[in-house]
Amino acid sequence: MVPATFPSHPADSTMQSYHFQEGMPVSTTIKPMRPWRRLCAVIVGLAITQGGLMGSSLFASPQEDKGVKNQVEQTLARMTTELNLTAEQQDQIRPILQEQADSLKALKKQSKEEGEAADPAATKKRRQEIKKTTQEKLQGILSAEQMEGYLSMQTVRRDGKGADKDD
Repeated sequence: MVPATFPSHPADSTMQSYHFQEGMPVSTTIKPMRPWRRLCAVIVGLAITQGGLMGSSLFASPQEDKGVKNQVEQTLARMTTELNLTAEQQDQIRPILQEQADSLKALKKQSKEEGEAADPAATKKRRQEIKKTTQEKLQGILSAEQMEGYLSMQTVRRDGKGADKDD
């Protein structure tokens, strides 16, 4: 027996099922899905698709924090290598870099939330202020020679990555 299902009418939600027994079609009517079941199916479907699309933003905080921490550690490692930082300098610089990363992350989040209403010039100015504050804090920790190296690192990084060219 091979079932074949056809809608009886496009506007009708019932389905006609035709079974062929001994060469003769036998018609049976399938009742439509109950409205609450249909609603549940739609809700579950939306939850699955939204979970797939939004799940990363709902559960990404630990990953983002790890990303920021990794970024801070990578920057500190690069500075240690290129500027010959002492262990004491590393311990003093780590919280400064963390504060900068957190401030830039918050600025990015705020800019995203504002969407088109965000003023790109104001965002850029705020980003420059954050970087300038970090630079001022580092001047008290780094020697003149190390500070010069740090500034050249920033210039190379900025020019190489195509970030804000007029920081």
